[in-house]
Amino acid sequence: MSNKIPYIIVSVLLFCFLFPLTGYTLPGDADGNNSVDMEDARLIARFVANQILSLPHPVDADATQDGKVDMEDAFIIAKWITGETRIVVVAPRHGRSDKLQIGNMIRIEVFEKFFPFNIKGGTVRITSESSGYDSGDRPLTFEHNGRSLFYHWDTGGLDAVSDYKITVQLSKATSN
Repeated sequence: MSNKIPYIIVSVLLFCFLFPLTGYTLPGDADGNNSVDMEDARLIARFVANQILSLPHPVDADATQDGKVDMEDAFIIAKWITGETRIVVVAPRHGRSDKLQIGNMIRIEVFEKFFPFNIKGGTVRITSESSGYDSGDRPLTFEHNGRSLFYHWDTGGLDAVSDYKITVQLSKATSN
């Protein structure tokens, strides 16, 4: 039995070397301190400016998921901290964007800039207090490139009021 112990130890060490255990990662946590804060954005900016040679967690630093770590990642992390990484565009499905009219098909498009490929779905809800309109939660559809979601809102038959409110909820995939 005692002759097998060294083989077991070597086997375990070899397994750990060949298949390292990956710990929990936090998207945006470039410094690896288990929180996403302005220090992560500053660290990325210093890396991009060649003030430091490497990042402790480069995979978590690529916030835009475009395959590179650059100043846009630092910017998006800073925006995420303030809750401003989501862009919602409302425009007619066809025609000019300055011509939103009742009766048109309206395209609502949502872009999440902070780890966009971690989004697993979302809903949109359109309400108007003055007209009593409530669309209920409507599912968003992914674009083919996976970087944005959209919903086509049929405004035919709606009242022409100025208080339509669009609320978007996105759900993120859980991290490992």
